[in-house]
Amino acid sequence: MMMFEKVCLITGGNSGIGKQAAIQLAQIGFRVIVGVRNLERGEVALAEIREKSGKKDVELLQIDLSSKKSIMDAANGLKNSQEKLDVLIHNAADFDISRKRPEKSVDGMEPIWATNHIGPVLLTNLLMDLIKKRKY
Repeated sequence: MMMFEKVCLITGGNSGIGKQAAIQLAQIGFRVIVGVRNLERGEVALAEIREKSGKKDVELLQIDLSSKKSIMDAANGLKNSQEKLDVLIHNAADFDISRKRPEKSVDGMEPIWATNHIGPVLLTNLLMDLIKKRKY
């Protein structure tokens, strides 16, 4: 068990590498917050993460990294519920290269650019006060 409880947010933690990281971090004592865009898929992943890690204090945070409002809402929720954030893992990504026509996110940006670049920078900036409160 860790001396200080460590808190980790993993965006896109409902599948692939993000889900495996969530399982392993929970197993070694982190309190893991799994950022998901889709709550239905997130709930399924959450049950699996809890089962495989043997930890119940894993939670979901709804966040769409292509939406400024969603990022701001999620960051405000974290600021109101967490004292600190020790680890922030930007794992969410949009790699849908099958799009044949230009699309726009809810904020009018190209969704891959918004999700993979703009969103993580905004989220990091909004959470910087929590990150600075971590203990080593």
